Parts: sequence; C-alpha cells; structure tokens
Amino acid sequence: MRTINKIIPARMQNMGELKVRQPLPSVELEYHDPFVLLHHGHMFTDPNDDMKKAGVGPHPHKGFAPVTFLFKGAVNHRDSRGNNKSVSAGGTQWMHAGMGIIHSERPLDTEQELIQMWINSPAKHKNDQPYYHPLTKEETPSYKSEDGKIIVNVVTGELGGTKGPIPTLSPINSATIYALKGGKITINIAKTHNAFFIFVGRGIESRWQRNYRQKLY
Repeated sequence: MRTINKIIPARMQNMGELKVRQPLPSVELEYHDPFVLLHHGHMFTDPNDDMKKAGVGPHPHKGFAPVTFLFKGAVNHRDSRGNNKSVSAGGTQWMHAGMGIIHSERPLDTEQELIQMWINSPAKHKNDQPYYHPLTKEETPSYKSEDGKIIVNVVTGELGGTKGPIPTLSPINSATIYALKGGKITINIAKTHNAFFIFVGRGIESRWQRNYRQKLY
C-alpha cells in the first residue's frame, strides 16, 4: 500500500491571457518524472468575442507530449501536420510533439474546463515524427468500483483490467475518475511508477471565475 508523500496546492498562474491552476512545477514539486507540467483550467469566453481568436493560438512544441482531458465544453486542435479535430467533454487529446510541431487549441463553447499535463518523451523518441490522437468520451473504456460509486475512464495503459486505447512512448497509466461521496476503490500501480492524483471538487470555482461568469450571463 502506498502512502501520500505530498499534498500540493494548485496556485493560480497566468498563461498568456488565460488563468490556470498549476501544481507542477511549483516550489513544492519541481519535476515528477516523466511529468513536466500540470494545469487545471476553468475558462469562460465572452460570447460576443471572436471564438476563432479565443484559447491558445499557434505555438510550437518539441520533445514531449502535451495531453488535455476535457471536462466541460469542447476544444478544436489544429496543427502543422494537417490535423484538424475537436474533442468535447469526457474526451482526451494526446499529442506527441516529437521533432517539432505547431498547434493551436481553440474553445468551441463559452465555458471550458480541462486538465492539461506535459509528459517528457524518452530521449530515443524526442526526434520521432509527431502524432496526434483524439479520443472521444464514447471511445474511452471504463469500469466501476464494486459499490458503483466510482467510475474510472482509462485513457492509456491498463487499470482494473481495462486497457486504454491511446499508445504512449513510455509506460503510462492515465485515467479520469468520477467519485461520489462514500465510494471506495483500490487501484493497482506498479512499484516502479511515479504516481499522482489531481483532485477537482465539483461546484467549486474561484472568485475571478464566479465574477466573470456573472458578468457574462
């Protein structure tokens, strides 16, 4: 059985014009191999604004995998390799930047909530050809806890005998977990793996989110 090593707050950070919460990197945790960065974002776009200019415009990546888990809204991904796909709530987009790629991420709804993590690629794969893998909610395999109060949606690797469909360059088990109060579950993780959980409470929003939402609606 593992014990909790650290509990790290996700402080508000500015990412261009967007505000996100960032537990990694932070003063408490600079790096968690192979995880480089973690963001939780709950963004609102003014419906009077040009949606084509919202979100994050074209920017480059190289040598790692940016991954986005969508919880609310939808996002459109376009890149220099010709990919132009959209993923909505419950879906995931996984991109291995490899030798280099330019992409943009634009919201398709006025409200969007997501978690994004960056995964360092093994040295032998840093100059591979880039690839992009979108996964919808319907395509994501899942299983429930014995008490039926917890749902585990497996994106990569294998958890609870359920395999995730997205291929990775190193062994990574990733999933989104929805839990009701009182639910219990055991998740087996290899002893050689680093592990973390991001806890996002439903119905909780920061003051700036609440004020901005009220301003819009």
